[in-house]
Amino acid sequence: MYADYTTMPQVGPVRSTRDQFLQFALPQDAILAHIGGSPYARNLLALLDYDTIDGYYLGTSSYWFDVERSRPKPFGKLNEYCWFTDASLLWNGMERADVLTTGETWPLFQFSSETAEPSQEAYWIELRYSDLSVTSFDYGGEGEGGHIYYKNHNNAPHYDEDGSRLTYTNVIVLEANIGLKDDGMSSDVDLSGGTGWYFTAGGQQPLVWEKGAPQDRLKLTTPKGDPLYIQPGKSYIGILPTGNADVIAVSPFTPQEAAQPGE
Repeated sequence: MYADYTTMPQVGPVRSTRDQFLQFALPQDAILAHIGGSPYARNLLALLDYDTIDGYYLGTSSYWFDVERSRPKPFGKLNEYCWFTDASLLWNGMERADVLTTGETWPLFQFSSETAEPSQEAYWIELRYSDLSVTSFDYGGEGEGGHIYYKNHNNAPHYDEDGSRLTYTNVIVLEANIGLKDDGMSSDVDLSGGTGWYFTAGGQQPLVWEKGAPQDRLKLTTPKGDPLYIQPGKSYIGILPTGNADVIAVSPFTPQEAAQPGE
């Protein structure tokens, strides 16, 4: 999500969308860019008559294909990982698809530089989505733009294509009931509400979240029901299954600190 689509840099790979992604974009009145989608996502967009910049129909008028990234096979990326876009291309797609830029937009969170005291330290966070996809974050202290968590993927630092490390001010974990839809393949994520965790500045706080219908906005509160304020900066949101303690690990030490022998 970008606050200003007119200044959005080159982004990608752009992939197909899923209905759980739509349920976060719709309440923000966001301009959705994607290439295709699941039948459930398409049905939801059709039901709500929500226009998007869909590369499945708009093609190279709104997206460009990185030929060099796709070859040589078998080491090149699959074609679905080779489509990119930027602000000018999206603007062209918005005109072709008659996507409106009017209407009121909403912030995803309530922001404040003053947040509640953490319940415990969290200098290392691991989110295990599956045996093949493990995301972790090392807290690196204060950097340019504020408090920084450095992202890792499958135990290796995660870099952007320009060589910069992926960093976040906030890591938000929402616990939800997750199953399969009727097709037996697509994830069915219950986004009505639940509990979770907010990580920032090397600490963690429990949270309660509520959403409801696809068009309803995400609401974060403390367990006491007070508004949960999020630090200004870039945020990462992860959704993990409720009640599975094995998928989240938190430590007051980074792996490097934990590996150092005690004095």
